[in-house]
Amino acid sequence: MENRFVSFYSEFWWKMSYEESNVFKKGTLKPMLWIKAKSSVITAAIIILAAGAITIAVKTSHGAQATDKPKTALQGTWLGHETGGPPGQCSMTITGDTMKFQGAIPQEWYEAKLTLTPNTSPKQATILITDCGFPQYKNKMSNAIYKIEGKTLTIAVNEPGDVAVPTGFERSAVSQTRLMVLSKQ
Repeated sequence: MENRFVSFYSEFWWKMSYEESNVFKKGTLKPMLWIKAKSSVITAAIIILAAGAITIAVKTSHGAQATDKPKTALQGTWLGHETGGPPGQCSMTITGDTMKFQGAIPQEWYEAKLTLTPNTSPKQATILITDCGFPQYKNKMSNAIYKIEGKTLTIAVNEPGDVAVPTGFERSAVSQTRLMVLSKQ
């Protein structure tokens, strides 16, 4: 009797194993492997995307710090003169992205939005005149280059409405470039 049971059990096991292997041959194994492969690819893609997002966030935060550094250096009040301009003192105050300029003559004043252009040499800024003593310049853009050496700011700026960027730190009647040398207060 015992032999019969062992024989039945062995035959049942063999049949079950054989039938299971036939099921796998009929296409169950391929979908299982395909699902596993898709899961692996999706997991890898998520890991790569997360690493990319972290890299972009780090680069962006470092870029923001690098852009903020020149803007911070420009903050405050600057007093000086315009080289070759009318005699007298001019002043410029920068708070955040707002710039206020008072020329040597009382009618020459400007309020503007200041935007710095990163990674340029010499440093560049775009100035959008929001209000001023000369109506023809209101809502016009002006391009400038600047350098800070210690507590001295040298800025060359073109006439509002001129899209060209000054080419150097010199006054030019031809290109209407003005040159100012200011000291930080």
